[in-house]
Amino acid sequence: MSEQDLSLVARELRHDVRNQLFALRTTMAVLEQSLAAPERLARSVHACALTLEHLTAEIQEYFALQSGDFTTSEIALDRLLKECFQPVALLANSHRLELSFDALYVKLSGRPVILTLALKHLARALIRMANKRITLGLRSVGEHATITARYTERRGLDEQAREEIEGDLKALRQCLGICRGSLETGPGALVISLPLALT
Repeated sequence: MSEQDLSLVARELRHDVRNQLFALRTTMAVLEQSLAAPERLARSVHACALTLEHLTAEIQEYFALQSGDFTTSEIALDRLLKECFQPVALLANSHRLELSFDALYVKLSGRPVILTLALKHLARALIRMANKRITLGLRSVGEHATITARYTERRGLDEQAREEIEGDLKALRQCLGICRGSLETGPGALVISLPLALT
Protein backbone atom coordinates (compact mmCIF):
# COMPACT_ATOMS: atom_id res chain seq x y z
CA MET A 1 0.00 0.00 0.00
CA SER A 2 1.12 3.54 -0.71
CA GLU A 3 1.37 6.17 2.03
CA GLN A 4 -1.74 7.85 0.59
CA ASP A 5 -3.68 4.57 0.79
CA LEU A 6 -2.60 4.04 4.41
CA SER A 7 -3.69 7.57 5.29
CA LEU A 8 -7.09 6.99 3.68
CA VAL A 9 -7.69 3.71 5.52
CA ALA A 10 -6.59 5.18 8.86
CA ARG A 11 -8.98 8.13 8.39
CA GLU A 12 -11.86 5.84 7.42
CA LEU A 13 -11.21 3.56 10.40
CA ARG A 14 -11.17 6.48 12.83
CA HIS A 15 -14.50 7.71 11.46
CA ASP A 16 -16.09 4.26 11.56
CA VAL A 17 -14.80 3.47 15.07
CA ARG A 18 -16.57 6.60 16.33
CA ASN A 19 -19.80 5.46 14.62
CA GLN A 20 -19.51 1.96 16.11
CA LEU A 21 -18.94 3.37 19.58
CA PHE A 22 -22.01 5.61 19.24
CA ALA A 23 -24.09 2.60 18.13
CA LEU A 24 -22.79 0.62 21.09
CA ARG A 25 -23.68 3.36 23.57
CA THR A 26 -27.17 3.67 22.05
CA THR A 27 -27.72 -0.09 22.23
CA MET A 28 -26.63 -0.18 25.85
CA ALA A 29 -29.11 2.59 26.64
CA VAL A 30 -31.89 0.52 25.04
CA LEU A 31 -30.82 -2.51 27.07
CA GLU A 32 -31.12 -0.52 30.28
CA GLN A 33 -34.68 0.58 29.40
CA SER A 34 -36.05 -2.69 28.00
CA LEU A 35 -35.40 -5.34 30.62
CA ALA A 36 -39.14 -6.15 30.70
CA ALA A 37 -39.33 -6.78 26.93
CA PRO A 38 -37.57 -10.10 26.08
CA GLU A 39 -37.84 -9.74 22.26
CA ARG A 40 -36.52 -6.23 22.20
CA LEU A 41 -33.83 -7.21 24.67
CA ALA A 42 -32.70 -10.12 22.47
CA ARG A 43 -32.47 -7.87 19.38
CA SER A 44 -30.50 -5.28 21.32
CA VAL A 45 -28.09 -7.88 22.69
CA HIS A 46 -27.52 -9.21 19.16
CA ALA A 47 -26.90 -5.70 17.82
CA CYS A 48 -24.52 -5.04 20.70
CA ALA A 49 -22.56 -8.22 20.02
CA LEU A 50 -22.30 -7.41 16.28
CA THR A 51 -21.14 -3.87 16.99
CA LEU A 52 -18.48 -5.13 19.37
CA GLU A 53 -17.31 -7.64 16.77
CA HIS A 54 -16.95 -4.92 14.13
CA LEU A 55 -15.30 -2.51 16.55
CA THR A 56 -12.78 -5.13 17.64
CA ALA A 57 -11.92 -5.98 14.03
CA GLU A 58 -11.41 -2.31 13.16
CA ILE A 59 -9.17 -1.65 16.16
CA GLN A 60 -7.11 -4.72 15.27
CA GLU A 61 -6.85 -3.50 11.69
CA TYR A 62 -5.75 -0.06 12.84
CA PHE A 63 -2.99 -1.51 15.00
CA ALA A 64 -1.95 -3.84 12.16
CA LEU A 65 -1.61 -0.88 9.79
CA GLN A 66 0.42 1.02 12.35
CA SER A 67 2.78 -1.94 12.82
CA GLY A 68 3.09 -2.79 9.11
CA ASP A 69 1.30 -6.16 9.44
CA PHE A 70 -0.53 -6.85 6.15
CA THR A 71 -1.76 -10.38 6.87
CA THR A 72 -4.83 -11.36 4.82
CA SER A 73 -7.72 -13.67 5.69
CA GLU A 74 -10.64 -15.41 4.00
CA ILE A 75 -13.83 -13.38 3.51
CA ALA A 76 -17.36 -14.76 2.92
CA LEU A 77 -18.47 -11.88 0.70
CA ASP A 78 -22.18 -12.78 0.71
CA ARG A 79 -22.28 -12.68 4.52
CA LEU A 80 -20.26 -9.47 4.68
CA LEU A 81 -22.58 -7.81 2.15
CA LYS A 82 -25.66 -8.63 4.23
CA GLU A 83 -23.99 -7.43 7.44
CA CYS A 84 -23.03 -4.09 5.89
CA PHE A 85 -26.58 -3.59 4.62
CA GLN A 86 -28.21 -4.45 7.96
CA PRO A 87 -28.70 -0.72 8.78
CA VAL A 88 -30.47 -0.31 5.42
CA ALA A 89 -32.69 -3.31 6.20
CA LEU A 90 -33.62 -1.77 9.57
CA LEU A 91 -34.52 1.53 7.89
CA ALA A 92 -36.38 -0.07 4.98
CA ASN A 93 -39.87 0.21 6.48
CA SER A 94 -39.53 3.82 7.60
CA HIS A 95 -38.11 4.76 4.18
CA ARG A 96 -40.71 2.65 2.34
CA LEU A 97 -37.95 0.65 0.73
CA GLU A 98 -37.92 -2.95 -0.41
CA LEU A 99 -34.46 -4.47 0.02
CA SER A 100 -33.75 -7.88 -1.53
CA PHE A 101 -30.63 -10.04 -1.92
CA ASP A 102 -29.71 -12.38 -4.76
CA ALA A 103 -26.28 -13.25 -3.41
CA LEU A 104 -24.46 -16.51 -4.11
CA TYR A 105 -21.68 -17.74 -1.82
CA VAL A 106 -18.40 -16.09 -2.82
CA LYS A 107 -15.11 -16.43 -0.93
CA LEU A 108 -12.37 -13.80 -1.18
CA SER A 109 -8.89 -13.55 0.27
CA GLY A 110 -7.83 -10.16 1.56
CA ARG A 111 -8.30 -7.53 4.26
CA PRO A 112 -11.94 -7.65 5.40
CA VAL A 113 -12.01 -4.28 7.18
CA ILE A 114 -11.06 -2.28 4.08
CA LEU A 115 -13.74 -4.06 2.06
CA THR A 116 -16.24 -3.52 4.89
CA LEU A 117 -15.57 0.22 4.76
CA ALA A 118 -16.24 0.17 1.01
CA LEU A 119 -19.55 -1.69 1.38
CA LYS A 120 -20.71 0.66 4.14
CA HIS A 121 -20.19 3.60 1.81
CA LEU A 122 -22.18 1.72 -0.84
CA ALA A 123 -25.02 1.20 1.65
CA ARG A 124 -25.01 4.85 2.75
CA ALA A 125 -25.10 6.07 -0.86
CA LEU A 126 -27.94 3.73 -1.82
CA ILE A 127 -30.17 4.65 1.12
CA ARG A 128 -30.06 8.25 -0.16
CA MET A 129 -30.27 7.44 -3.88
CA ALA A 130 -33.01 4.80 -3.85
CA ASN A 131 -36.75 5.10 -3.84
CA LYS A 132 -38.98 2.04 -3.31
CA ARG A 133 -36.56 -0.76 -4.19
CA ILE A 134 -32.92 -1.94 -3.88
CA THR A 135 -31.82 -5.31 -5.24
CA LEU A 136 -28.32 -6.59 -4.49
CA GLY A 137 -26.81 -9.35 -6.60
CA LEU A 138 -23.51 -11.17 -6.06
CA ARG A 139 -21.84 -13.48 -8.55
CA SER A 140 -18.38 -14.92 -9.15
CA VAL A 141 -17.00 -15.36 -12.67
CA GLY A 142 -13.44 -16.54 -13.20
CA GLU A 143 -11.09 -14.65 -10.92
CA HIS A 144 -13.52 -11.83 -10.12
CA ALA A 145 -16.61 -11.23 -7.99
CA THR A 146 -19.32 -8.80 -9.09
CA ILE A 147 -21.75 -6.97 -6.82
CA THR A 148 -24.65 -5.42 -8.72
CA ALA A 149 -26.94 -2.94 -6.95
CA ARG A 150 -30.10 -2.08 -8.88
CA TYR A 151 -32.45 0.52 -7.49
CA THR A 152 -35.36 2.80 -8.29
CA GLU A 153 -33.91 6.29 -8.48
CA ARG A 154 -35.07 8.94 -6.02
CA ARG A 155 -36.08 12.18 -7.77
CA GLY A 156 -35.61 15.74 -6.58
CA LEU A 157 -32.57 15.26 -4.33
CA ASP A 158 -31.49 18.44 -2.57
CA GLU A 159 -27.93 19.77 -2.73
CA GLN A 160 -26.91 18.36 0.65
CA ALA A 161 -28.10 14.85 -0.29
CA ARG A 162 -26.23 15.02 -3.62
CA GLU A 163 -23.03 16.12 -1.86
CA GLU A 164 -23.33 13.29 0.67
CA ILE A 165 -23.89 10.76 -2.12
CA GLU A 166 -20.89 12.08 -4.06
CA GLY A 167 -18.76 11.88 -0.90
CA ASP A 168 -19.75 8.27 -0.25
CA LEU A 169 -19.18 7.24 -3.88
CA LYS A 170 -15.76 8.92 -3.86
CA ALA A 171 -14.76 7.11 -0.65
CA LEU A 172 -16.17 3.87 -2.09
CA ARG A 173 -13.95 4.20 -5.18
CA GLN A 174 -10.90 4.95 -3.02
CA CYS A 175 -11.46 1.90 -0.80
CA LEU A 176 -12.09 -0.30 -3.86
CA GLY A 177 -8.90 1.03 -5.44
CA ILE A 178 -6.90 -0.26 -2.48
CA CYS A 179 -8.50 -3.70 -3.04
CA ARG A 180 -7.80 -3.51 -6.83
CA GLY A 181 -11.54 -3.27 -7.41
CA SER A 182 -13.63 -0.88 -9.49
CA LEU A 183 -17.02 0.82 -9.54
CA GLU A 184 -19.22 1.47 -12.56
CA THR A 185 -22.30 3.69 -12.34
CA GLY A 186 -25.32 3.91 -14.58
CA PRO A 187 -29.02 4.83 -14.43
CA GLY A 188 -30.45 2.92 -11.49
CA ALA A 189 -27.41 0.66 -11.11
CA LEU A 190 -24.02 0.45 -9.39
CA VAL A 191 -21.64 -2.39 -10.29
CA ILE A 192 -18.61 -3.33 -8.21
CA SER A 193 -15.93 -5.66 -9.56
CA LEU A 194 -13.44 -7.28 -7.16
CA PRO A 195 -10.60 -9.76 -7.67
CA LEU A 196 -11.00 -12.91 -5.57
CA ALA A 197 -7.52 -12.20 -4.16
CA LEU A 198 -7.55 -8.68 -2.78
CA THR A 199 -4.45 -6.68 -1.93
